[in-house]
Amino acid sequence: MATAGLIAGVAQTGLGIFQAISGSRKAKKAMQAFKENPYEIPQSIRRSTELAGTMAQGTKMAGQDIMEESLRSNTAEQVAQARQASNSPSQILSSTIDAYRAQQAQQQQLEMQASQDYNLRQQNYMQAVAQLAPYEDKQYQYNTLAPIQAQLNKASMMEQAGWGNIGAGISGATAVAANQGYLDSLGG
Repeated sequence: MATAGLIAGVAQTGLGIFQAISGSRKAKKAMQAFKENPYEIPQSIRRSTELAGTMAQGTKMAGQDIMEESLRSNTAEQVAQARQASNSPSQILSSTIDAYRAQQAQQQQLEMQASQDYNLRQQNYMQAVAQLAPYEDKQYQYNTLAPIQAQLNKASMMEQAGWGNIGAGISGATAVAANQGYLDSLGG
């Protein structure tokens, strides 16, 4: 009977050692599974954010250079027509001043539109970045935090079970040995 109790204690200690080693291996396998299957931010979100960032960089709106060149060309044409149609230098000067004033007013209006367009593109970029943020957070949670937490939990549980069984096995074997010693002293 004492031998059976001693064997049971040693077996329980062996089981505890096995559980501790097994827990460590399972935690490593779980970590490897996370590494092999990382969470990826959807490419559409990445491309959308990159496109919005690219579009937000320029201070001029699309086609602004062409519009400005058209304004200058129209002004030059108006000045040339004023020179041909006018007989006096004061009339030519007056028409030229009017043409350049009109160009300046149109240029200011164009600059205001460009400024509004720039602000809108900046807002679009900020919205795209805001849409990306939850995906980046999820990526961190899934790829970094969750595997570490799972590994820690599993390792901790298996280690606790292993140490519990080791302690119980040693206690059992010690109790059997103590009982056997007591019985031997009574019989002897």
